[in-house]
Amino acid sequence: MNRGDNCAAPRRPSLDSIRSYVRDNALCLNQLGYDARERKIRRVASPEIDTDATNKRYVVTSLRDVREENRAFRDDTTNAITQLKSDLQSDVTNRVDFVTKTFATLIGILEDQIKDSNTERQQLKETIDKLREDVTTLRSKLDQALSEQHKRPSTRSRPTHKDRDSDRGVKDSTQDKTTKHQ
Repeated sequence: MNRGDNCAAPRRPSLDSIRSYVRDNALCLNQLGYDARERKIRRVASPEIDTDATNKRYVVTSLRDVREENRAFRDDTTNAITQLKSDLQSDVTNRVDFVTKTFATLIGILEDQIKDSNTERQQLKETIDKLREDVTTLRSKLDQALSEQHKRPSTRSRPTHKDRDSDRGVKDSTQDKTTKHQ
């Protein structure tokens, strides 16, 4: 079979053209690293290890996950701080209530002791007042008894001369009678 004039033979690219294509389109390695010459690198897989290249979807997903973790951490921290504040406030309130109740109990005890002391003081005062009254009454009775003794006429009054003489006469007559009988 002859090839006809109408059929063109397939052309193979020349080696020079392939080199030019690779040079123009491939990554270039220079002193700083690889240079893509502002061309896109397509169909990059998700990284498997830390040193793998990454695609945009992986970066966006990773950033969203980190933001959600930060938001959750912030919310958890805020909730923990709020709970801690509430617990501290409750603890302070409980302690204040405990101290208040303790002081109220102590004040009640002291008030009872003061009432008891006042009652005892009042009783003591009443006893002292009663004793004063008794002493005053006793003094008054003693004074009255003494004054009555001085005011009363003595049952032994001083005999007058007449009384003495008549007493002697009575005695003499009783003596005479006793001597006559003897």
